[in-house]
Amino acid sequence: MRKRTTGAVAMLLAAGAALCCSVLPSSAASTCPSEATLRSQNSARHTNITFLNGRAGVINVFWINYKGQRQFFGSLTPGQKKSFGTSATHPWVVTDAGGNCLGVHFADVGSNTVPIR
Repeated sequence: MRKRTTGAVAMLLAAGAALCCSVLPSSAASTCPSEATLRSQNSARHTNITFLNGRAGVINVFWINYKGQRQFFGSLTPGQKKSFGTSATHPWVVTDAGGNCLGVHFADVGSNTVPIR
């Protein structure tokens, strides 16, 4: 999966993803650092994104809507894989069962499988 962003937005997302996934303690707030700036954009580039839960616990998958709000799309048990229809400009947030951010992901046009570890 590739993230297609440019300039300052790409740097902000990369920094937020790195902070999100490697620094936040388990008691951290439920939002990802870059999440406040995320919004789905209209796109004619329809695709799918598949999440694969490689963790020992349940994960939750959220689509970030056009207003920047999370929309719950489901929980995945360990080893479970689930696909969702989306567009290439739409952000997705994955959390653990406690609501701690595990990452922000964007689908690319084509096949997109995101392993969550």
